[in-house]
Amino acid sequence: MTLSNLQIASFKKAGYISPIRIADQTQGDYCRDQFNQLEAAEGREKSMIGLLDRHMDHPFIWELATQPDILDCIEAVIGPNILLLATHFFCKYGGSSDRFVAWHQDVTYWGLEPPMAVTAWYAVDDSDRDNGCMQIIPGTHAAGWEPFEHQPGS
Repeated sequence: MTLSNLQIASFKKAGYISPIRIADQTQGDYCRDQFNQLEAAEGREKSMIGLLDRHMDHPFIWELATQPDILDCIEAVIGPNILLLATHFFCKYGGSSDRFVAWHQDVTYWGLEPPMAVTAWYAVDDSDRDNGCMQIIPGTHAAGWEPFEHQPGS
C-alpha cells in the first residue's frame, strides 16, 4: 500500500492520517474473532485495563502489527527504520462512564529520545460516542513534547 503525496502532506501538517483501510471484511472479522477469544480467556476487567504486548504470545496480534500495508504507511512518513515498541489492546466498553482516557501525548510514556513515535491505531469495533470515540487535536505534534501534570482520575 502506498500513501499519496496528499496523505503524507496531511500527516506532516495535522500529525495523523485517517482513515487508512488496511483490512477487508474477512480480515476484520478474523481479527474480531481472535480478539473475542483472547478477551474470553483474559476476562473483561483485564481487557478493559489493557492487554499489553500480547504480540509475543498471540500470532494474530503479531500478524496485525507487522502487516505489510501498515509498515508501508509508516515507512512513508518516518522512513525505513521501524521498531515495534509495543502493542496494546485497549477496551472501552459502551455505556461505562468510569473509564476514559484524558488528553495525552503517546510519546510521554515511552522514554524515547528524540521523542518521536508513530501509533498505528486499528479499531476492532466502531468508535462512537457510546464507547468513547477517538479524538485528536490536529497539529499539536508540531510543538513537540509538552510537559504535563498528571491529573487524578485521568
